[in-house]
Amino acid sequence: PFNAVIVERIAQVGELADPGTPLLRIMDIDNLELSAKLSTAQTADLSRDLNQKAAPVFETSDQRYALTLRTITPVLDTQARTQEARLGFVDRRPLPGATGKLVWSPLQASLPTELISQRQGKLGVFIQSGDKARFVKLDEAETGRPAAVEFSPDTAIITEGRYRLQDGDTISLIGTDTTPPTVPTAASPTTSP
Repeated sequence: PFNAVIVERIAQVGELADPGTPLLRIMDIDNLELSAKLSTAQTADLSRDLNQKAAPVFETSDQRYALTLRTITPVLDTQARTQEARLGFVDRRPLPGATGKLVWSPLQASLPTELISQRQGKLGVFIQSGDKARFVKLDEAETGRPAAVEFSPDTAIITEGRYRLQDGDTISLIGTDTTPPTVPTAASPTTSP
């Protein structure tokens, strides 16, 4: 026995039912878990990051709920190329059926999909190398998904004008101001003699 709510009545009053015929659909309200479809790279990130004490949360439009990883199913959905992760709620729980997003801070840096380009059938990103653009191939990148990278923090990634850019093209920086911004200071009124 467990606490549950009836969410659907399958059989009607007076209807003949054989043994084992479902009559009601009920939902357990005490043992809720979150189910999320993740790419194989995301499941690896989530597993690795949780071992490093990353704290995933479930975000709805107005709330955040702390989570713990229960399991990642060892089955790959061949059409969507995803695995299912199941996470439990730490303390507070949303209403059953709530939608939102699973959020955690991966330890592995990744590039958003809009910065990834394709050249000669390979996915990669353009970086600045002196006055040239250099195409860096990302072996683990998948179309439409963020890609894990291991660039140094000072690597300049080209964000504008990269759509027709080719490896080795000469580039020039525009809109960069290297002078430090001036900070207005308060002045006290003065009187002249």
